[in-house]
Parts: sequence; C-alpha cells; structure tokens
Amino acid sequence: MMKRKFLNILVSVLTAIAAQNASAVILEFEDLPLHQTYSFGDNFVTSGVPVQVVKFQPLSGTPLSGTAFVDNWGMAGSTGKELSLTNADLKFQLDLVGINRGIWLLFSDLGGGVNLGINGDVKTAANFADFTGITIGGVNVTVRGFPTGAILLLNGGNEDVESLTIGGAHLYVDYVYIACNRVPEPATIMLLGLGSLGLLIGKKK
Repeated sequence: MMKRKFLNILVSVLTAIAAQNASAVILEFEDLPLHQTYSFGDNFVTSGVPVQVVKFQPLSGTPLSGTAFVDNWGMAGSTGKELSLTNADLKFQLDLVGINRGIWLLFSDLGGGVNLGINGDVKTAANFADFTGITIGGVNVTVRGFPTGAILLLNGGNEDVESLTIGGAHLYVDYVYIACNRVPEPATIMLLGLGSLGLLIGKKK
C-alpha cells in the first residue's frame, strides 16, 4: 500500500514537471476505449503517439503473438486506464516527439519474462530489475521497485530515441512520461516524491 502511494506521488511530481515543460508528453491511455483488446499487428494512437502491438520474445522459444487489453484495475500503480499485456510487446513510435532526454514509466510484472528496447535494440530478461545499470540502444536504464515499480530511461546522448518497446508475458504498463528536455536525476525525483510523502503523512497526523 505504501509503495502504491509513493508511485501515485511520483506521478504527481512528474505531472508537475510536465506542466513546466511544454515539450513533455504523457501517455496515460485515458483516450483509449475501456476493455478494448489490441492483437498482434494492431496499430493505435494515444496522446498523439503511434503504438503497434508486436511479438513478445520469451526467455526461450519462438516469439509469441499476444494481446494488449485496456483496463482500469490500477495494477501498475497509477489511477485510471492502463494497458495489460499478455505475451505481447508495445512499440511506441517516438520519432515525431523529438530528441528525448528521458522516459519514465510505471509497471507491474506478474512474471514470465519481460522485453525492453530502444530504437530496435530489444533485450529479454526474467524481470526488469535485471536491466538496471545496463545500456540499451545508447540509453541508460534504471529500475526502482519490483514487481511493481518505475523504469527510468535516461538518454545521455544527442541522438533521437525513435522508438520504445516494452512488453512481457503478464505485464501492466501505465503513465509513460517522455521529456524532450533534460529530466531530473533519479535521486532528485525520488527525493521530491519522498518529500511529498512526508507532507502527506504530516497532514494525516
């Protein structure tokens, strides 16, 4: 329960940052039809960003063609709609967004393996925590929390992040925050969230 409250506070902090950053894009999936199912090969647009359902690569065996389902169970840690992935990846086409300095997203992984990719460089792991500290497609990866948590993709270069791929065997994804300007370091955002949490607890007392 405390982790979920922290993630909600993190969302509030990022939303406040976005309000000061006109080039930031937030994908909350609220514009998608509730209970809509997207199958392998389907394309849709959310908040102006094209998305395609592509095959999921498990830890072993051949790629699987699964589905993405729009629900509002709050599994990924935020509120409102989210995407539930079953043996499927989502490929977000970001070339129209511009040079991305950082991407935050919330997730809940129920097991079975996950995929994470930047600009076509897609990696497979047992869980997102395995990606912490590595570089994918020239972008540094940091993961906070498991099985529910947040992923930070920090672009230290000047090349465009043209696509983001994320998926899993049983995965929930929500609140994809894309910043074209420099985003705060992970520790800075965490401190802001913890500060907000302290204020929240203080008010309850």
